[in-house]
Amino acid sequence: MKRLFFGLGIGVALAYAWRKLAGAQETQPSWKGTDNDPEDFMRAGAPDDATIVDRVQSQVFRDVDVPVGAVNVNAEYGKVILRGELDNEDLIRDLVDRVRQVDGVVEVESQLSTPGASS
Repeated sequence: MKRLFFGLGIGVALAYAWRKLAGAQETQPSWKGTDNDPEDFMRAGAPDDATIVDRVQSQVFRDVDVPVGAVNVNAEYGKVILRGELDNEDLIRDLVDRVRQVDGVVEVESQLSTPGASS
């Protein structure tokens, strides 16, 4: 049994060394190096999602009369998602327009509604 494991170990080591000498490349996920690679966005020097959320909360809500906690702000790879309930449609449109202008925001998804709106 010891000989079997020893032989198996030698075989694995030789296969590994052969791949390295032959210049075999490590496997990558299928999206690596494509336009769908979410890490490209972060490597490009763009702010991370936590920074984007902080910027949105500090810049957008500074001049808008929105109760604290009425709007939930999340971000994923630069896409900002707004959730909550606001008094009127004009305020919602204004808020979405302001969020689009924040540095680092790639896209805005509004899931905001008004008090009488059906979900």
